[in-house]
Amino acid sequence: MSAAHPTATIIASDLTVFDSGLGHLGLPNVEFQLADARTEWTYHDPFDLIHLRGLSGAFQDWDAIYTQAFAHCKPGGYIEVADADPAADTIAFSPLKLPGSEAEIPALRKYTSALLDAAKAAGYPRDLAHLNTDALAAAGFVDVRVLERTIPIGLWPEDVDEKTLGKMALIAVVEGLEGYALRPLTVHGGYTVEEVKELCGAVREELLGVNGLTAKVRIVTGRRPVSFAQKKVDLLARVMARAKVLQEDVEADE
Repeated sequence: MSAAHPTATIIASDLTVFDSGLGHLGLPNVEFQLADARTEWTYHDPFDLIHLRGLSGAFQDWDAIYTQAFAHCKPGGYIEVADADPAADTIAFSPLKLPGSEAEIPALRKYTSALLDAAKAAGYPRDLAHLNTDALAAAGFVDVRVLERTIPIGLWPEDVDEKTLGKMALIAVVEGLEGYALRPLTVHGGYTVEEVKELCGAVREELLGVNGLTAKVRIVTGRRPVSFAQKKVDLLARVMARAKVLQEDVEADE
């Protein structure tokens, strides 16, 4: 986003300190902030785009999150929410490969089951139920759309682009195992830190050794409607800007 929109101001927020790689990139138009999205949002200016990703299990009340997002979105601005939570029954074997066996991924299934149990105990659901048209429409968004795609995990695809995507997905899943699991499994799952790390290590070995795994990714988008009064203001602003340009051209000719 920083490279594609160099004149935009981009705010990246998270609950904890950003890792050294992201937080120290020195992007001139990106500001990193620590913030808890569950509390009242305190941004002063509305956004053209609000993007939330990988937050399955982060909120008890998604309706409240979408209400705040609507309030902080410009008229005509967009919201985009994306998730592929491994604990939300999104990982499966591809029918395009030789049929895989659940016996090949016992640690992964133990991992996802433990995450689901911990989420239930904490009251923070781990699923994709928040990625639906009704939730965003209830907050006031219009033109709500859902995109769902199954992506590969690993280097097994023969297509070059799919292989690249699978490599990126594998890295993301492997590097995120402990981040997803440490807090919920130690606080609500009865695991020790060492047990969580041991389980994540076993899952990591499975993911690096198995072929044909896929993940379901769902993205939902919506737009804040523009009122008739706002449309008139925007039109007037464009007319005045155009008139100013014409006037400057006339003065330059003289």
